[in-house]
Amino acid sequence: MAVKRRNISRPLERVSLDEALQKVLNSAAAESYRPRTLKDYRKVWGWVFGTLNEELDAGIRFVDEVTLDHFRSYVRHCLDRGLAAGTVNVRVRALKAMFNRLVREGAITENPTTHLQKLRDDEKVLRVFGTSEIKRLLSYIDKGTFAGFRDYCAILLAYDSGLRSCEINSLELNDVDFDNHVILLPGAKNKNRKTRAVPISPSMAKLLKQLVAETREFFGSGVRLVFVNNNGNSMSDSRLRSRMHEYGKRSGLNETFRVSPHTLRHSFATNFLLNGGNIVTLSKILGHADVSTTKRYLNLSHDDITHAHSKYTPLNEIAVSDR
Repeated sequence: MAVKRRNISRPLERVSLDEALQKVLNSAAAESYRPRTLKDYRKVWGWVFGTLNEELDAGIRFVDEVTLDHFRSYVRHCLDRGLAAGTVNVRVRALKAMFNRLVREGAITENPTTHLQKLRDDEKVLRVFGTSEIKRLLSYIDKGTFAGFRDYCAILLAYDSGLRSCEINSLELNDVDFDNHVILLPGAKNKNRKTRAVPISPSMAKLLKQLVAETREFFGSGVRLVFVNNNGNSMSDSRLRSRMHEYGKRSGLNETFRVSPHTLRHSFATNFLLNGGNIVTLSKILGHADVSTTKRYLNLSHDDITHAHSKYTPLNEIAVSDR
């Protein structure tokens, strides 16, 4: 009688926290994840396990020691420190993605984030800029300097097109069709990796052409980027955000608005719809793979809804009388 082989499972080789993070980054990089995503993974990993080990004395050395209770403790700690539910949820999503990957890579057999729930978060309506706010913001920019004119163009471009700050900062001269007033963003610069055509106003195209001419005059004809810093190099997302924040302080708008590139993107989208644009076209311009993303992205304020109703209600076409 033949003797059957026994199925003997070998114990997994234990993986340290540092090794686990490296596995995540290597695996994601091999799948062409964007550098920004890898950077976010690294930051979240550092925040979470730095807090667990240094502030909550968890004493975690190996990734297979991590439990659901550890992550729940971290979430409670974040809330106790006053972090917003939305901020915590961003970190929870990143943790889930990383630990799903660690299971696939064979670093762990059980996923401690499987039953980790996102926090319930009240829906917030982001206040968007109208014409008067944009004019006020722009009036505090010194266009007599290169940096001021560059910022002026960047703010108007975001408001005119809905481009993300990273898309503005990476915009190259070859991406802009000045004659047809359109920006063609290659897939490498888009979140969904699809080439995207973003229309711009003729006046915006003229401003960008002037900016490029001045940039090349300052830094040479070899400059490929449309927006550069004072050294002729690429601008960081944080730099553009900080410049906008400074203009928000100068103008006083930061007391009632979040003055940021993201607010400009929201403002473009909201005003596009209020002015009669359709959501399918808007979705294409914003670079959303699905219209449902655009619907979640937009929240009209009560004033916006009231204004739109007064403008478009069918009762406007009827002569109403109480006699």
